[in-house]
Amino acid sequence: MKLFTLAAALSAAVGLAGEAQAGVIVAPAFVTVDVGGIASGPYSANNLIDQSGLETQYTPGVTDFDQFVGLHQTHGSDLFTRWLSKSATSAAKLTFDFGKEVTLSRLALWDDRSTTISAIKLSTPGLGAFQTLNVFDVIQDTSYAQVFTFQPVTTRYLSFEISGCNTPGSRQNWSGCGLNEVIFAEGNPIAAPEPATWAMMILGFGAAGSVLRRRRIAFT
Repeated sequence: MKLFTLAAALSAAVGLAGEAQAGVIVAPAFVTVDVGGIASGPYSANNLIDQSGLETQYTPGVTDFDQFVGLHQTHGSDLFTRWLSKSATSAAKLTFDFGKEVTLSRLALWDDRSTTISAIKLSTPGLGAFQTLNVFDVIQDTSYAQVFTFQPVTTRYLSFEISGCNTPGSRQNWSGCGLNEVIFAEGNPIAAPEPATWAMMILGFGAAGSVLRRRRIAFT
């Protein structure tokens, strides 16, 4: 019985350590355009992370990602709340700089109605390209979040390698790449227990060993 109680306590402690990794929104500090350029100054890539076109605002490091996108957040069609590449561009690359190492596992993006995108390849300096996201092109004025899940990655820089822009015959009216907004969720890797949890586990294993030794002596 004691062993069962101890095991349950240890399991709960480890579970709490894992739950410390909440899925809050993580905001990049900067966005750079490595390929594709900017149509003009008002269409800066920083429009992707400044919340300027979102229906409601979030607080980085506080707002829960799932709750935020679960409210069916929309992005409007105001001209200068989006990023647009230069015209006659079929591909682009954006790099998000978080200012420090973060662990990410999901993102949500709001597509731009005036451009086409078929896919976004995610990459980091350490992993290289590791996953491709298939984007649904919107044509209506109001854009809704498209949510994607990927393997947890710990990095300072995450790049979007965008393809499928400027598709012939499409109903979009800008011959380049574009996005409205992007948000990221904190990842949930196997969390390392905090020092207090380690101490509890060590004491627990010690107690378990002591109980087993006493039982062994009792049976001899």
